[in-house]
Amino acid sequence: MKSQLTPKELWDSLNSEIDFSSILGSWLHTFQQQIEMADSGKQDKRSLQYFKDERFLTLFGLESLLYPHRKIAGKQPAGFHVLFQQAFAGKWLTGNWKKRSSKISIEYEKDLPECIGFRKYLSDLYSKSDHPNRHIQHPVKYERDKAIQRKEMGRYEGPTQSDAVVSFGDEKIFVESKFVSDVSTTVSYSTLRNQVARTIEAGLQNVNFKVENFWFLLLSPRIHKIDYPDSRLYSHLLRRYRFDPQSLRQDLVHLEHQGLVRSEDWREISLRLGHATWEDIRQISFDISLMPLNLKKAMTQFWDERLVLLRSLPNITVRDSYTQMQSPVPFESLPEFIRRLENQGAKRVTIGRRSALTDAISWDTPSMFPQELNDEHIAVLTRKAPDGQLDDFVFLNTN
Repeated sequence: MKSQLTPKELWDSLNSEIDFSSILGSWLHTFQQQIEMADSGKQDKRSLQYFKDERFLTLFGLESLLYPHRKIAGKQPAGFHVLFQQAFAGKWLTGNWKKRSSKISIEYEKDLPECIGFRKYLSDLYSKSDHPNRHIQHPVKYERDKAIQRKEMGRYEGPTQSDAVVSFGDEKIFVESKFVSDVSTTVSYSTLRNQVARTIEAGLQNVNFKVENFWFLLLSPRIHKIDYPDSRLYSHLLRRYRFDPQSLRQDLVHLEHQGLVRSEDWREISLRLGHATWEDIRQISFDISLMPLNLKKAMTQFWDERLVLLRSLPNITVRDSYTQMQSPVPFESLPEFIRRLENQGAKRVTIGRRSALTDAISWDTPSMFPQELNDEHIAVLTRKAPDGQLDDFVFLNTN
C-alpha cells in the first residue's frame, strides 16, 4: 500500500478541504505550476524548488491554523491567537484582542508600495556630488550613476513583497517567511538597507504609520531561532530591534526626520515585532485546529519532509489575570518572554517553588534569570494593566 503522497496528491488532499482557488486568486496558477513541476519527478533546480519554497510553508501553515475558523461559522481563530501570543508576548493580550475574532483575512504574496520615506532619503542622498553624507552612498561607481538616473525617474526600491498579510480589521500583521534562506542585506542603491528594516517600513507605510495597527511577524525554522540563532542574520536583527528600540530607530531614522514616526514611537514599534517558528505552527495547528484525518495526514507528510518536527518540550501555561486569556508558551522561551514583559513595564519578577511561593526570590534583570526552572517552579510577573492597576502574569509548567 502506497503511504507517501506525491506533491500533486498532497496539494489535492489539502485543496479538497481548504479550496485554494478562493484564497489565492490570481496567484493560484503560480502555485499549481510549481506543484506540477515538482510532480514531474525531474531533478532539476526548478522542479525541486517546491521542497524549499517558503510560499508553500506560509500558505499551508497559516491555512492549517485558520482551518476551523474558515469551516465553522462563528469559530474564533484560536490558533492565530496562540501563535501571536507566543510571538508578541503579553503585547497581544492588550488592546482589542477580543474583537479580533470575526474580522480575520489573509492576503498571500502581497505587494506593498515602494517606501516613500526611503525614496526621499535616497533622493536627498544622491542629490549632490558633495553631499555631507556622501560616504554612505553606494561604494560602486556605476551603482551611484544609476541612482542619479533613478532620481530623475522618482523610483528606487520598487514594491516590497510580504509573504502574507493577516488582517484583523484595521490591524495588520506583516509576515516575513524564511526556510533555508537568510534576509538580503542590501538594495541596489544602499548597502545599509536590510530586508527586515525594509519590510517593517513598508508595513508601517501600509497602515499610514498608525503604530497601533502595525505588527511584524518573522517565521523561520526553530533551529535558526532557538538552537543556532547566530546562524542567520534575521535572528540577530530581530533580537536587536525587539530589545533595543534605538537600534531600530538607527536603521529607520529617516522616518523620524520626515515626521512620519515620532521619537517616542520606536519602543511601541519594537514591542510589535515577533518571531515564531514553523514548529510552533505545526504544534498549535495539530493541537487546536480539529483537522480531519486526510488533512492531518497530508500536513504531517509536508512538515516531516522539511524536518519541521514535533518535539517533547515542556510548555508553560500563561494566564493573564487582566484579560483572563490563557495560552501555552514553550518553556525554553520563557526567559525571552519575561524580557519582553519587562520591556513593557513589568514592575516585579519573582520566582519560587509552586508549593512555597513565600520563599520566592526576586531578580532585577533577565540576565539573572535562573535557567534551571523545572515543573515545581512558578514565576509571577507584575505589570501595570491598562486600567492602571497592577496585573500579575502567572507562569505554570503544565508537564
